[in-house]
Amino acid sequence: RGSLPCSMSSMQIIMGLALAAAVVLFSKLFCAFLCPIGSVEDLLGKARRALKIKAVTIKNGGIPDKILRLVKYAVLFWVLTSTVAASELFCKHLDPYYAVATGFKGEIVLWMALVTVGIVVVLGFFMDRFWCKYICPLGAVSNSLKFWTWMLLLVAVWLLLNVCGLKIGWVALLAVWCIVAWALEVFHRNPKMQLLHVQVDESRCGKTC
Repeated sequence: RGSLPCSMSSMQIIMGLALAAAVVLFSKLFCAFLCPIGSVEDLLGKARRALKIKAVTIKNGGIPDKILRLVKYAVLFWVLTSTVAASELFCKHLDPYYAVATGFKGEIVLWMALVTVGIVVVLGFFMDRFWCKYICPLGAVSNSLKFWTWMLLLVAVWLLLNVCGLKIGWVALLAVWCIVAWALEVFHRNPKMQLLHVQVDESRCGKTC
């Protein structure tokens, strides 16, 4: 419509661009080391281990894992299309961090916020980083930008088709983007497209890691 959502600030735009640049340069730096929700889920995992409660595991690469990884791309599609339709940042209605930080008094939809907080706390306690792996739309953005060369190619093809007169809308582009990003995540987990990498040598970790 030629305008930004009224609740979007210049700081949020700068942070979004910084996130995109960080993913291209360092892969999922934000998700791995900076995200507050990821920190909460890590603490929940430590609490579970301290209580000697066995974790529920979903095998990486298995059918349930592949299906669940599609959920965050569906959430991303829903959030972005709803944001454009409502001309406001739709993610604030359900963001668990925003809900807790405002004491559930911010611009939230209460049932959505309660559901997302419940997923973070309950499922995050029994499964390591459940929210991050399977629900988080920002994680979906980060995962897709890991494959930035593929995504640039996708956008280039979309622009070319529109120049040729096919008039394919942005919603169709977003849908294909999400499907392609999911397929790349599932079948090509570790692309070597980033310039720098932060790697953890687990063999050198002590018992407190």
